[in-house]
Amino acid sequence: MKSKLLMLLSAMLLFIASHSYAEDGYQINTSTSSTFIKAYPLDNNQTLVIAEGRLEPRSIGTMSVKLYADLIVGDFIDGLIIARDGSILSVAIESEPLRKITITTVTAGSGNYENTQLVCINNDSLSLC
Repeated sequence: MKSKLLMLLSAMLLFIASHSYAEDGYQINTSTSSTFIKAYPLDNNQTLVIAEGRLEPRSIGTMSVKLYADLIVGDFIDGLIIARDGSILSVAIESEPLRKITITTVTAGSGNYENTQLVCINNDSLSLC
């Protein structure tokens, strides 16, 4: 019994230590430190995870938007995979009147062109706005 409790406590501490918290979401540590991946707690206790595709170049590829009822236990609700030209520059989440996520990417090279992708959360589903 004590060993199971110790293992559970160790796992919880490892999970807490693997996140660095910030006001605009918290960074999830990955094997490639330059890859964008952040979790955003929502006001209804759901969590939104936005990430650039792993093993892809930073300048082009995909980004994923995933909605979880409970990220800690992996209770996945819905998700989208979106093509991207550039790396993720910023994420903004609006709550009123409809929950809308604005993801801004910036292209590589001398142009530094910005592109914005809008994603809407409607109850428990994600869609492009």
